[in-house]
Amino acid sequence: MKFGEKGLTLIECLVAMVVTMVGLLAVFQLIALSVQIENFSYRSIEANNLAVNKLEELKVGTLTNGGSLTTDVSGYSDTSNANYIVRWQISDGTVGVGTKYVVVQVFPQNAGVKQAEVKLETLIR
Repeated sequence: MKFGEKGLTLIECLVAMVVTMVGLLAVFQLIALSVQIENFSYRSIEANNLAVNKLEELKVGTLTNGGSLTTDVSGYSDTSNANYIVRWQISDGTVGVGTKYVVVQVFPQNAGVKQAEVKLETLIR
């Protein structure tokens, strides 16, 4: 380029394009990560809602001791949701007469998908 001429050389244009592409790549990676985090948050809320709903359902019913958090036991597990397994365990409470200690745990059906496990414990009178 001659002295006094305005404009950019080919090398300057290529360097500018590389810098722009690196910046855009970083932005796209952040967008992808934010979508993954949003999906994980949605699934965590869904699992928590399942556990809370099961606790509310158990509160109004008759509580009979039994269940397992590690295996499906008839009457103490629910696999009707396509994404989660809900299991609960009921035992006598240690505080006060007539209390029941209830644990509800929600597991993802598909171990390959990043989903939170939710475990809620409470005493019911």
